[in-house]
Amino acid sequence: MHPPTTTHLLQKVLVGWDSIKSLDRAWLALTLFTAIAWSWLALAGIGEAKNKFCQANGDGNFVFAGSCSKFFQCANGFGWLQECPKDLLFDDYLMVCNNRDDVDCGDRARAILSKEAKNSARKHSPFTGYRTWTKREISQFTGADNGPILIAIKGKVYDVSLGRGFYGPGTAYNVFAGRDASRLLATQTFDEGMSEAELDSAIDGLEDLSDEDKESLDSYVGLFSVKYQCVGELVEAKGES
Repeated sequence: MHPPTTTHLLQKVLVGWDSIKSLDRAWLALTLFTAIAWSWLALAGIGEAKNKFCQANGDGNFVFAGSCSKFFQCANGFGWLQECPKDLLFDDYLMVCNNRDDVDCGDRARAILSKEAKNSARKHSPFTGYRTWTKREISQFTGADNGPILIAIKGKVYDVSLGRGFYGPGTAYNVFAGRDASRLLATQTFDEGMSEAELDSAIDGLEDLSDEDKESLDSYVGLFSVKYQCVGELVEAKGES
């Protein structure tokens, strides 16, 4: 097992724990690097739309549900999806990148989930049967007031209410709730949330996605299909072509 390490928020400096010797010194080092990182990120974010999650939760690193090697980072209201250096994973306890052997990825790293988990999703889903949904219909299910959460991916609609800790109100990924999140998940993009224009537009055909984006999206489809209950298909509203 490798000795524990700590990194500053831009992941450019890796400080060996043995060289720091004490938690106090580790905290001081991380705080210094963090202050520098925040200043750089604030400048880099000029001209970008601020992220609602970051505005609500303040500066810091946050778990990215889709990958152990990535994390969501907030600074001065702006948000970035960051990736740990090679051979490091994001530690959801220390909230920094750490040695692979010292990180328990938990659900983030499980490509195959137990049959019990799938049965639990069916048991707790308030939706019975399999039906068609329009974008406007699923937009009513964002987890508000402790209600259900629906997310559409590649034409399928999933009840992700069991993942409220990831997709519920107040989380970074609530921006995906109640909408067709295919393109956002494929490109790992965070926007300002669903708009009326999006609700009224045709379903995204995703034809212009890169091979890398398509592979990323397929990974999410695989994850959702084994972890959450598929409750139907996304269709165009009547009158739309």
